[in-house]
Amino acid sequence: MEIGLVEALCDYSRPVFLFGLTPPLDGATPEAMREVARKFVERSATLATDGFIVYDIQEEAGRTPEPRPFPFRKLDDPSHFASVLRDVSGKESVVYKCVVESNKQGFQNWLDAAVDKYGVSAYNLVGGASSANQYAGPTIPDVAGMLKQRPHCAYGGVTISERHVKKGNEHETLLKKSELGMQWFISQAIYDPEPMIKLLKDYGELCRAKKVQPKRVILTFAPCGREKTMRFI
Repeated sequence: MEIGLVEALCDYSRPVFLFGLTPPLDGATPEAMREVARKFVERSATLATDGFIVYDIQEEAGRTPEPRPFPFRKLDDPSHFASVLRDVSGKESVVYKCVVESNKQGFQNWLDAAVDKYGVSAYNLVGGASSANQYAGPTIPDVAGMLKQRPHCAYGGVTISERHVKKGNEHETLLKKSELGMQWFISQAIYDPEPMIKLLKDYGELCRAKKVQPKRVILTFAPCGREKTMRFI
């Protein structure tokens, strides 16, 4: 019997495999969007995926001093494109969402549409690109509170193993985020395994010490074809 994506993600006794993509450019026609979705689903048909990830791409000013390897271009709303993917494939998506890009009411409006209009139930929450910047939007705890009002929805967050190398407290951050109700964490793309191995070991040890169940950590692997892109990442 098939189970929903949220149920699969929250069942830690089984693995979950997801295939990720970004939405088409903002302003693409419905026909063009369906064609992008169709080609993507066709390419991934031989993979044993439980669903997809649709990323929310932001300009992220201040995240890194490195120049962009390509100009930023606005893409379609990830929750909308997730609904197109579901129509084409029958599979659900985890939708990434940067929570700080609009004010609190703007985010609430987005969430209402994502849930009620587009039928998205799995979210991956992303905060601001830099703690040095001030943002008008809600905080991760604010959004967690909104999603707790939607009992059929679930949410996770990101984890950055390189941050653990620099600060040494990413495992503690994961524990704090799980206390907000996050059910899983999705890593950034892994190109050096050692930082992630250390993070997972430290997170497991912390959970054992605190006598809490670790949350699912989904590891991300992606090709990178340009040196400039790798430096920006």
